[in-house]
Amino acid sequence: MGTGATIRTALHLEMPDEPTPQAIREELLGALGAPPGKSDNRTVARLVDSVGCRLLFIDEFNKIGDVTPKQQTLCLTAIRTLHNSLRIPLVALGTPGADIAIRLDPALAERFEVLGLPHWESNDDLRELLMRVSAVLPLRRPSAMDTQRFRRLLIDATSGVTSRMFRLLETVAIAAIRNGQERIDEDSLSDDKLLLPLVSMVRNRRPKAMA
Repeated sequence: MGTGATIRTALHLEMPDEPTPQAIREELLGALGAPPGKSDNRTVARLVDSVGCRLLFIDEFNKIGDVTPKQQTLCLTAIRTLHNSLRIPLVALGTPGADIAIRLDPALAERFEVLGLPHWESNDDLRELLMRVSAVLPLRRPSAMDTQRFRRLLIDATSGVTSRMFRLLETVAIAAIRNGQERIDEDSLSDDKLLLPLVSMVRNRRPKAMA
């Protein structure tokens, strides 16, 4: 006899902007499709088990570092206790600040290995990625992203950071729709009117020479 629950072998939740133990549990309830409300770790663990979850992702883990030391302790203790109840792998995603946040709880830190995403370089791997992205862009004309100069411009602006690259490609795609070009090419990245979407990209961009 079925339980009516949707099977979800993996769950993904994003750390709330102002993390508290209850806010984290509510985010997990949302990932489960359950109605929001007050809950404890035992209730949440039972719901997670009921959908057959075998892997839990917590994104933006670094946000724990933005709250007070007391709230940090409460949040990390709640996550560790929940992990004890779930007995499934937990993957924490985020900036380098996520590593710092986890280390605030020595017991929790013993459970994690640090895996950093390497930065992209102008090579065949990046070329293949851009070809795949180009194939799914909602543009009316074929884009010209398969050049060494395009890859260099992209790396120069983003330092090869994955999230920055996709944000920049999204920005130039929107610009291509608005200006009627309907394609992305080298000029899209070298346009003087291009506003880079993240401050980190602006900081990485070489300043223009002053007359």
